[in-house]
Amino acid sequence: MSLLPEHSPEITFPTAEDADDMLRLRARLYTEELITSGLPEEAAKRHTADWTLPESLEEYREVVEDWTTDSTIFLRTVHVKTQESSQLKGIFLGERPTFYRPIHFVRLVQLDDSIRRRGVGRRLFEEMASVDPTAPMELNVLQGNEPAKKFYRALGFTAVAQGAFTIAERRVPMDRMRRPASALS
Repeated sequence: MSLLPEHSPEITFPTAEDADDMLRLRARLYTEELITSGLPEEAAKRHTADWTLPESLEEYREVVEDWTTDSTIFLRTVHVKTQESSQLKGIFLGERPTFYRPIHFVRLVQLDDSIRRRGVGRRLFEEMASVDPTAPMELNVLQGNEPAKKFYRALGFTAVAQGAFTIAERRVPMDRMRRPASALS
């Protein structure tokens, strides 16, 4: 779907009613991200296949409801509204700095292709950073996800560590990236 200028993405506070659309979007975009990062398509699809089953959706609704009431969680969705509908096109999930963990930690950034390169991602990072401008920010990114890494580098992130996790008996390497508190101010 090609967006018209009047259909600009809007950053919103999600509710538990957004949970089904959030999980479906996460499943689709994470599958694409895994494939882009080098995981075979069949393994990537198998990894997220159960995410949209009725029992998974019910459980995720409860998780989203908990997130919306947890003061340590920074959660935003991105909707595109037209005259006919409002469609969920992005999710941003992070943890705010606390006494025990004095950093912003970005757990999830997933934006549909239709809203990329429109300043939405930068606005989300800036909004999270404004919670505590003195705190640095960290995230994990799949090593093979070059478009995401390029975007994060443009925001001031640099790779500080490497790690991996396993999907379908395959090692999936990732980078830990960090940006200083001043990078987005």
